[in-house]
Amino acid sequence: HKDAYELAKVLHRDLSVGNVVIYKGVGILIDWDLAKLITIQGPRQKNRTGTWQFMSGYLVSHSHAVHRVEDDLESSLYVLLWTGLKYSDTYMNTVDRTLLLMQVFDGGSSKESWLTRRPHRPLQ
Repeated sequence: HKDAYELAKVLHRDLSVGNVVIYKGVGILIDWDLAKLITIQGPRQKNRTGTWQFMSGYLVSHSHAVHRVEDDLESSLYVLLWTGLKYSDTYMNTVDRTLLLMQVFDGGSSKESWLTRRPHRPLQ
């Protein structure tokens, strides 16, 4: 992601667990169909892009906000959190772990309310 952003000036805009593959121990970011050159001003499409479960809080609460690199970085945090919860050894059994992931990432009201109640970044 860093090379794509800094060298190619491309923002992925859809970081999610489904868009990262591990090959020979190296993470590879795939599915660049929603990507956008950062030099292009304005929206690429009318609707919000990205996988809701991994979208930044700012984008969730501001439907017309411009997707920035900070949003992708926040999405990568959610990917790491989801992966850690899903695959780490814990005291939780598979059913409890699945329910926790669903509540946090798919539960709508709990994640959405947490995300939308956070302080908002200033518009630039």
